[in-house]
Amino acid sequence: MPAWGLAALCLLAAPDDVRHERGEIFARDGGVERALFAFERTQSRGPSGSTVEVWFRDGAGAAALYEKVVYGRAGLEQYDSFQRQVDEHYSLRVAGGRGAFEVTRGGATTRSTEAWGPDAIIVDELPGYVRDHWAALLGGRTVPFRFAVMARAETVAFKMSLTRRTVREGQPVVAVRLRPRNPVFALFVAPVDMTFRDDSARALVEVVGPLPIKLRRGSGWADVSGRMVFAAMGRAPD
Repeated sequence: MPAWGLAALCLLAAPDDVRHERGEIFARDGGVERALFAFERTQSRGPSGSTVEVWFRDGAGAAALYEKVVYGRAGLEQYDSFQRQVDEHYSLRVAGGRGAFEVTRGGATTRSTEAWGPDAIIVDELPGYVRDHWAALLGGRTVPFRFAVMARAETVAFKMSLTRRTVREGQPVVAVRLRPRNPVFALFVAPVDMTFRDDSARALVEVVGPLPIKLRRGSGWADVSGRMVFAAMGRAPD
């Protein structure tokens, strides 16, 4: 499924907390094999908010996708996603209950705006949204939300629900599935499965489904549906 002028880190006060996460992306099916991409996320927190930077790098170490998210005290303020493989830039600014999108591709920029409520989230907010609704999900409820599809410059109605509770490598885990709410749309969009540790930290350990990077196919690019496996570093999520 995709996500991902920069706002300089120095615009924030000196961070008093830095959290790092790393992972690798593999083909969707198969066992242990060479990673297709590496993933890295850094969140720097200060008294006025936090800044997140995300990199997806290919096997040669080149950045395929770079994203930057700025959160203020009230929540999301701006999100920039640079898809370097196809030279496209997606941006979102949130203020006054409105979300303003811009998409730049092929030298042209398109813009759109829409209402932005508490159920509208970007990809970086998904793990936190699951944790915020943990009790409801484990109680069997379906949780609705609107997901920002940056390449389309709009939010799309989605829902999440618990699919299973099991044990992986001796650790209890919970799997949550994300699907479009529109049944027709759901026929053409593959679901995304997110697996979390079932403990107090509720760390995200794996994402399976469409991802926001691409693979070379002949003279063009093909979307990736894969497995993103996390190796968390630093503090556990709040």
